[in-house]
Amino acid sequence: MKKPKSVDIVVGKRVRLRRVAIKMSQQELAKSLHITFQQVQKYENGTNRISCSRLYDIARSLKTPISYFFADLSDKNPGPDHIFDEIPTGRIKDSAQLVHAFLGIPDKKIRRKAIEFLESLSRSAR
Repeated sequence: MKKPKSVDIVVGKRVRLRRVAIKMSQQELAKSLHITFQQVQKYENGTNRISCSRLYDIARSLKTPISYFFADLSDKNPGPDHIFDEIPTGRIKDSAQLVHAFLGIPDKKIRRKAIEFLESLSRSAR
């Protein structure tokens, strides 16, 4: 069996990240694509490559431009979305929930305090 290429893994992670960000289940995405949720899992893990036409359908289902899946892949200085490529697969849901909660805080000072608190937790866990 062929090993997945890094671009397949990145695109798969971005499918998962976007799906979780809009709170769509694998089953819901699979239903919209007329495939099984196991196939969605394989796409998200990079195990199975996503064809152009399937990626087009995924982008439409996830209400995002196709360019989202390829942003910053060839740049030497990746943009802010590149950090999501570094998130381990098992932590994507937690990360998306954290971002949603953070964006729901209207007060800039409280957001700053939340960041400082999380940074201190991270330092103490090392």
